[in-house]
Amino acid sequence: RLAVLYVVILRTEALIANVCMGSRILWNRYRMSTDKSSIQIGNEKGLAALSESVPPELMASLLSKAESTLEKRMKELHQGLAASNSHQIYEAAHSIKGSSGSLFADRISALGALMEEASADMDAVGVLLPAMDKAAAETISWWRSKQ
Repeated sequence: RLAVLYVVILRTEALIANVCMGSRILWNRYRMSTDKSSIQIGNEKGLAALSESVPPELMASLLSKAESTLEKRMKELHQGLAASNSHQIYEAAHSIKGSSGSLFADRISALGALMEEASADMDAVGVLLPAMDKAAAETISWWRSKQ
């Protein structure tokens, strides 16, 4: 019995060590990857091609809706962090990644993907959120300049 208990303790310690090491690796990865300033705010050519393929009123409506959706989702990210609600963070980040990407907002979409991956790690979320706030404001400004 003592041998079995010893094996269980060793396996538990190994599992805890793996989890801690994995968390540290993730943490460092997110800390180092928050500088997305090298990624353009938006893909000018992509958005221009979309603009040429739809009526101007529709384009204006799409960009206006995207702006309000991004603002809403950013609020949800802040609320999710305040409540340590990883599901809310994941859902908001997933929405930002997809909706912003579909309107060629490259930087906020990339940060949304990182936030989606980090959603269960509140420390990583806290590190990423200021970069997302900045990118969201820059994205909205960029979209407004296209209307």
